[in-house]
Amino acid sequence: MKEQKQEKKGLSGALKKFYGVGDCGFTLMSNIESYYFSFFLTNLAKFSLPMVTFITTTASAVDALLSWIYGAILNSIKPMKWGRYRSWLIAIPWLVPFLYAFQFVKIGDGMVSAVIIIIAAIASHVAWNFAYVANVSMISVAGKTPEERSQLSATRAAWANFSKVIFSYVGPGLAAVMAGIIGEVNQYGAAAFVLGCIMAVLYIMVFSRIAVACCFDCICIFRSCET
Repeated sequence: MKEQKQEKKGLSGALKKFYGVGDCGFTLMSNIESYYFSFFLTNLAKFSLPMVTFITTTASAVDALLSWIYGAILNSIKPMKWGRYRSWLIAIPWLVPFLYAFQFVKIGDGMVSAVIIIIAAIASHVAWNFAYVANVSMISVAGKTPEERSQLSATRAAWANFSKVIFSYVGPGLAAVMAGIIGEVNQYGAAAFVLGCIMAVLYIMVFSRIAVACCFDCICIFRSCET
C-alpha cells in the first residue's frame, strides 16, 4: 500500500510550466480595454466627454458590484461534468470574443449605442471572470501540497507578467493590421475578438493539462483503495 501511494509524483512538468498560459491570454485580451477603451470612445466612436464618463463609470460600477458573486456561484451550484472549477475553463470562455468585440463597436448613435457598449462590457466581464476565478481556484485542487500550490501560483504570475511584454509588441501591431482590413473605427473590436479567441484557446490548454493531472490522481487513489 505504501509503495502504491508513492506512485503519486506531484505536478507534471507540463503543468508546472504552462499552468499560467490562461492568465497570459486573459491579460493580453484585457489590455485592449485597459489601453484603448477610452481612446475608442472619444476618438473613434466620437462620444462626448460626459457620455464617455457615463459609459466607463457605469460599466466599472456594475463590474465592481458583481465581483463577489463569481466565487459564491462556483462554490454553491452543482458541479458540472468536468468538476466544480475545471468545467468553467471551457464552458464560458468561448463566449468572450463575441461579447468583448461589441464593447468596441459603435452601433447607432447616442444613448442606444452607449447602452450596447455598456451591456457588452458588463457581459464580457461576467463571462471572463468566471473562467478567471475558476482558474485561480484550481490551484488548490491541482496542487496537493503548499509547495505545489506555490509553484502553480508562481508560474501563473510569470505568465501574466510575460503577457504584458507580448502585448507591448503585439497589441498596437494587431490593431493596425485590423484597421487596414476592416477600417479604423472597428479595429479594436476586431483586435478584441482575436485576443479573446486566443484567451479561450489557452484556457482550454490549461483545462487539458489539469485533466491529465486529475486522471493520474484518480488512478493513484483507486489503486490505494483497492489494497
